[in-house]
Amino acid sequence: KRYIVAVDLLNQLLSCQLARKKLFSNTISLNSSVDNVVNICNTNFTIYQDQNHTNFMEKICNKLLMTMGLICCDCTTAQSRIGDKNAIQSILNFSFEKKSIHSSLLVKWGLWSLLQMTFNHPPNKFDFYHIGGINQVVNALQQHQDDPNIIL
Repeated sequence: KRYIVAVDLLNQLLSCQLARKKLFSNTISLNSSVDNVVNICNTNFTIYQDQNHTNFMEKICNKLLMTMGLICCDCTTAQSRIGDKNAIQSILNFSFEKKSIHSSLLVKWGLWSLLQMTFNHPPNKFDFYHIGGINQVVNALQQHQDDPNIIL
């Protein structure tokens, strides 16, 4: 099962990257790939929250956060689709809630992913602000104010 999640995630990331490079001619393939990645992330975030916080699941969730951020890098179509799928809310719920806030890595990659989703994208910035993202981020940073790994 561990490998199935990793392989599925890599396949979806590859599909997104190919679609972004316009090797696929239409946006349907990009939207479908983004949707699949968001669904994989939400499923595994739920698994992480329901289980004991194993190092393995934490590593998977770090990779999922990275993947969501990578999809959005310099691609407004992907940013819009991510926003439409409420992924910003999912990341805030996951990376900055009480069960995950203990992990500086989850907070770090959650911040990075949110940056990629909102950079030069006013609708996602508005959603982030409107759902209370600023307060959640500030609270998470206060929990790790002595940890340089958050910003490195």
